[in-house]
Amino acid sequence: MRILQVVHRYPPESLAGVEVYTKSLSDNLAQDGHNVFVFTGDPSKDGGSEEKNDGPVIVHRVYTGQIDSPSFDKSYTNESVEWEFAQFVDTIRPDIVHIQHCYQLSIKIMEILAHKRIPFVVTLHDYWYCCPTITFLRSDNSWCRHRGGDECYFSYLEYNPVTITGSGSASRYLKRLKRVTPRIIKRTIRKGISVASKYASRSKAKKLVRKRRTIMQNALSGAAAIFSPSNFMREVYGRQEVVPKERIQVIPHGIKGLTKHQRHTNEVVQFGYIGTFILHKGLDLLVRAFNAVPPESAKLHIYSDYSRNPQYARDVKRAAQNPSIFFKGGYQNDQLSSILSELDAIIVPSLCWENSPMTILEAFTAGVPVITANAGGAKELTERYGGGILFNFRDQEDLSRTLIRIIKQREILDNARRSIKSIPTIQEHGKRIIDEYSAILSK
Repeated sequence: MRILQVVHRYPPESLAGVEVYTKSLSDNLAQDGHNVFVFTGDPSKDGGSEEKNDGPVIVHRVYTGQIDSPSFDKSYTNESVEWEFAQFVDTIRPDIVHIQHCYQLSIKIMEILAHKRIPFVVTLHDYWYCCPTITFLRSDNSWCRHRGGDECYFSYLEYNPVTITGSGSASRYLKRLKRVTPRIIKRTIRKGISVASKYASRSKAKKLVRKRRTIMQNALSGAAAIFSPSNFMREVYGRQEVVPKERIQVIPHGIKGLTKHQRHTNEVVQFGYIGTFILHKGLDLLVRAFNAVPPESAKLHIYSDYSRNPQYARDVKRAAQNPSIFFKGGYQNDQLSSILSELDAIIVPSLCWENSPMTILEAFTAGVPVITANAGGAKELTERYGGGILFNFRDQEDLSRTLIRIIKQREILDNARRSIKSIPTIQEHGKRIIDEYSAILSK
């Protein structure tokens, strides 16, 4: 079978959950004898593309350039990416395409496939198809009250202050900006609202959001199948009415096996954070919660590449007052087993609803309990596989209380460790995915 995987980023340039999952699946399918290709984006250069072999997998990278978009429409479409994708598809002639993510590529990839009559499936990894900011969060990490509504446009502008409204050019926006007094500029910055959003008309915002929503609905309607790794994600998309809930199949992720170590809780409890250094992952909440932990009783090891978000990294480090917080920097996937072997538990403090975090699955596979919020797909994973210790969602004080309770009652960790159930392997998961592909192609 000739299989094309589409994903916004791909290792080793990016090691977030969707990217790691896509690589694991691609490698597994290739090892089973399928011809596997990956189409992916890379913002490090502006224009052009290159093709490389990643073992048996052929990876085609298109260089997308600047991440920030010049307009709302361009936040989900990209003509140069669409042209490159159409040419690549014509060259490799895949039997089926699996779209993992179109973010920073183009939603019109689906339209191209439909026009060429190439069957495609989609996995829902987050909320991008119904939320322009992906997370249902505003720029200050507060919940957006207008999930999927007309105010989405203003929330998006907060995240992207260079975005301008309508079809005007960036130079016209800058000329308009110069006419604004410094006092007003300072006030809008304090409020965390882009100056551009001040000029966005509510009627235009409604049209832009409704247009985006319609395009997303139409694109997804062409999919031969839609998968979600969690029931929670399926329910959210059903409520948002972007995809009928009945169309979404829940297929839990599989994972590469990690070494499972026999362990007992350390005398000084070793907590860890493993993941990306971005706002909605809640690192600031975590370090503030850990400030209340007696430093002699526990340590917090943060494994994350903070060089890509230096301002946020400075804020988080400034907030970390406990001397037992250690910033270890980034890591490679082949180091993960060794890192987990030193930890008594990992903490997943996300400020948004997670779907099916690979970090949690990796920890469970290694026999490490997970402390996470009682919400979203993260909670669902602990219900499905055990191994979880829950605190109240987005509640810094409750996370502090939970950590202190664990330190005082070590049996909590021991019980959580013993409750961990087996996780599907990537081989088992790959077989299920191939079965789905085959069923589609046999029709």
